[in-house]
Amino acid sequence: MPPPDALDVKCYRVESHQVVGTQPINLPHLNPLFSTLPTETAKFAALPPNQLCVPVSKNKQTPPDTVLPIIQYSDVLCYPIQGQPLNRPLTLTHLNPVLRGMGLPPENVVVTTTDKLCVPVAKNGFFPPGGSAGFGN
Repeated sequence: MPPPDALDVKCYRVESHQVVGTQPINLPHLNPLFSTLPTETAKFAALPPNQLCVPVSKNKQTPPDTVLPIIQYSDVLCYPIQGQPLNRPLTLTHLNPVLRGMGLPPENVVVTTTDKLCVPVAKNGFFPPGGSAGFGN
């Protein structure tokens, strides 16, 4: 698992015609802050994916060699979904040393509606070392 200050992502809009049906999917939270919440059943919105998020570094601050091989393959494709809102206020503190160095203060946000589910993908058949095995196998 990469340290939390080592992973930044940049998201791009994508155009696709591949539609996932309206199958329900169960989404339990893994983050300890929300892990006591009941498992949510969400539905794909019968629309194609709309975003691809890929790992990036900022200001030439490369993640440590111990986690770089993991982060390099942390691409996710995002699909519109319909699910329950979280409706939780949070205070978000930047973990990335570049942003902390810029003096950015904690941000108070309210997490509201569910609008997308992002899933791991390999690009152009380029899989992480060890093959294509991963979550859900």
